[in-house]
Amino acid sequence: SLHELFRSGYSNFRFALEAKRGEGVVVEIKEHTRRAKRKQKKSYHPVVEFVVADGSRQRFESQVGTNPASHVVGEEVAVLYDPNNPKKAIINGLFENFLGPVVMGLFAGFFGFLFYVGRREKQKQVSETNVLNIHL
Repeated sequence: SLHELFRSGYSNFRFALEAKRGEGVVVEIKEHTRRAKRKQKKSYHPVVEFVVADGSRQRFESQVGTNPASHVVGEEVAVLYDPNNPKKAIINGLFENFLGPVVMGLFAGFFGFLFYVGRREKQKQVSETNVLNIHL
């Protein structure tokens, strides 16, 4: 729902403000397959390894999958991670953090605007009909 979309965007924003920053390397690309309308859709999720402040290595799989893959094995990426729970980490990128919620918000706003304009036009027609009925 739209509410969940905005909550997700806000959550990512807060996480980005509070997270530690680090550098990671894409060590694997995992393929995921899901069924959509009788077709199988594939997406590719980068698996990133990085070192936290205490020197320990962490690994996570990005929740964001794309087709084609947005990253390649060996690519260096910026990472944001929770210092209290380094397993909670994301790639620090515009798409991973904010683009999805922003695009969906714009999409919802566009259709909301169309709904508003259509409703307003209908009210205008009803008003004009009432004026004509009064004069008859």
